[in-house]
Amino acid sequence: MNPTRPTLEKGALLGLLMKARRYLDIAHHVRGRIRITFDFEILALGRTVDLPSLRAAFERIHGVRNVRWNLMAGSLVVEYDPALLLPAWWETLVHGSSEGAETVLEALLGLSGASPIPPVQKEVHR
Repeated sequence: MNPTRPTLEKGALLGLLMKARRYLDIAHHVRGRIRITFDFEILALGRTVDLPSLRAAFERIHGVRNVRWNLMAGSLVVEYDPALLLPAWWETLVHGSSEGAETVLEALLGLSGASPIPPVQKEVHR
């Protein structure tokens, strides 16, 4: 484990990702790789949602292989195993209803025994 990266409990990761999702958007997605852009308003949240913790949260999702970000471009690239993470789950995490996103995150972070479900409805964040 990298000592410079924040370590959060799974419950805290869930809360962090749920707070951050309203500032995220999917810029590009191909099977196994997704570029997520973030609204720079997220930086104003400071300690509530900081970018190193957000990166660490994505890294803790089972099936994520690599996470890198470009602060200047306001984006985060996540490489993942599509056999473990269905592309539809990313849509749920970023654009789905709060309930759907929470269900997917709980399963992906190992907080429930449930399997994530594909999105059924979208929610407008802004």
